[in-house]
Amino acid sequence: MSATPSHMPAVVYFDRNGRRIARQTWLALSARPDYVVIARDPICVDGNDAWVITTWLGIATTTTDPPIFQTFIDEAGTAPHVRHLRWTWSSLQEAQRGHREVVRQLTSART
Repeated sequence: MSATPSHMPAVVYFDRNGRRIARQTWLALSARPDYVVIARDPICVDGNDAWVITTWLGIATTTTDPPIFQTFIDEAGTAPHVRHLRWTWSSLQEAQRGHREVVRQLTSART
């Protein structure tokens, strides 16, 4: 049996509703794109096509407001100042609202 070293934080798994789940359940859910991808929208940044994608991660090292969702830019040639943007969210509702706001900000900033 291997123990987690005291200097390493424990990994905790969560479903999309923020409930703690077993690692095996997390693995099964992670294999389902329909569960993992929350939203995906095309945008144009600096003349390049890109996607704003919000996904469920379901894994964290904290149980207090764990950032179990992320929104990121799938670059497709996007400028470096946009390519590495990433946002994290602690709830499905926050992730959905955040995704819409990111799309709105990126598209309105470029028009």
